Amino acid sequence: MNVNSSQATNSNYVVGFFSDYSDAESAIHDLTEAGIPANRIAVATGNGGSSSRSTHEGESFWRKIANFFEGKDHNYGTASNATADDLSRYGSLKQDGVLVSVSTVSPEERQEAEDIFEEHNAKLEGAQVQLSAQSGSDVEGSGMQRLQLLSEVLRVHKERVPTAEVRLRKEVITENQSIEVPVTREELVIERHPVEGGATASSEIGSDREIRVPLSEEQVRVEKRPIVKEEVTVGKRKVQESRHVNEQVKREELKVDQQGDVTRRPKKGVA
Repeated sequence: MNVNSSQATNSNYVVGFFSDYSDAESAIHDLTEAGIPANRIAVATGNGGSSSRSTHEGESFWRKIANFFEGKDHNYGTASNATADDLSRYGSLKQDGVLVSVSTVSPEERQEAEDIFEEHNAKLEGAQVQLSAQSGSDVEGSGMQRLQLLSEVLRVHKERVPTAEVRLRKEVITENQSIEVPVTREELVIERHPVEGGATASSEIGSDREIRVPLSEEQVRVEKRPIVKEEVTVGKRKVQESRHVNEQVKREELKVDQQGDVTRRPKKGVA
């Protein structure tokens, strides 16, 4: 992998160890999807795996990585001299797994790389150490040493989880209902009136012996039919609200312990 000296010297490295090859492959894929170019990603595999299964997984991993970055300027596994020296210091390379280093150029990119590593079950190693592409030669030559002060920042992730379930169903209730219905019926009415004057009868005695008078009445017949009494509509709506999150974070402060006279200057006339 090609990394120029000026870029590597001023860049922070995020380093993570993956015990699972597929997690490392997914993390590298997500890093490139996030816009981090291949020439800022270094990969090294641990030599702790001696079984045929571990060897097979390692070889398969490198084939997939090579196919994924086919046509791009990269050289995985042999990293640049600077990152190769730095990665070799990690004890995790003695285990079976993959060590991935990402050179970041901004705090936002650094945080995104750390989030991707954590999402794919990586163990962050030396993620807060700034690596030097010149292996500290300039630092040692000038007598200057670098110490970074770190602070934790809160990163909020939201996850949608089921909280309740509502079921709507219909239930049949039987009840009595009374209705007053007016009806009519016929009754027999007999009226007898005396006839005066002795008028002559028009028929012989013994004829017209009976008269039939039919009587009727109204009867109630009940018919039931369903009608729409009420309509219910069901839906969901999103309610926006704020929740207060309180969490403790750590930060580092610089403490200077002095021994002796650190402000001492050479006396005049002394070379």
